[in-house]
Amino acid sequence: MTDAALLAHITRLPHGRANFKQLVRELGARGEARQELEGALGRLAEKGELIELRSGQYAATAKSREFVSGRIHMHRDGYGFLIPDRPVEGIAGDIYIPATETTPEEIRKLSLEVHLPIVQTGTVPRGPAFRARPVRVGLYKPWVANLDEGWTRFVLERYGFPFENLSNEQMRSGAYRGKVGVILLPSIEKEVVEQGAPALAGGKGVGSPMPPPYAGGLGKEGGEKLQDKANGD
Repeated sequence: MTDAALLAHITRLPHGRANFKQLVRELGARGEARQELEGALGRLAEKGELIELRSGQYAATAKSREFVSGRIHMHRDGYGFLIPDRPVEGIAGDIYIPATETTPEEIRKLSLEVHLPIVQTGTVPRGPAFRARPVRVGLYKPWVANLDEGWTRFVLERYGFPFENLSNEQMRSGAYRGKVGVILLPSIEKEVVEQGAPALAGGKGVGSPMPPPYAGGLGKEGGEKLQDKANGD
């Protein structure tokens, strides 16, 4: 498989990322093919086409606003700019990095970890600047326990993203309006979202009903509110 074909394969995967074992399994790489796959991943990472994450996954940077490859220019006063290797959709120019208490040694380690060269500049970069506003995130949390919701919540908490859990009642009433800009729906069976209970064989839900405060899902009302949100109403 060529480097271009490997990159295209990863880009088509959910979230545009995969780990080495997953690629070995999906591509049937054995023996020399396994070594060639490892070499191809390294070459693509060096070019900035892929970014190797701490989790061991490789993420494609093409068409991604979550992962960007480029050069970091740091000023002696602590702030800096990320100069992307390619244009990032929705972002004009370089990406500003505000000043922090990060030490030069920490910046050096970060450069090695994310494979980005970092150089210090002696003058303040000129040009237009754009302030990026943080996205207010709402995470739907059904009463029925869900693994994907739990892991999504863990990632948000682990990396310090502010978010708000949204219950069925909040989703039905539209109480999230004006509070969140983005709503994350974890991977859940449609019956759980609609009715609050997973479907079993024969089209029936779970045996014993939930207590009234914890029963039901979004229903028609919540679905319409969510559709309005998606349409920008």
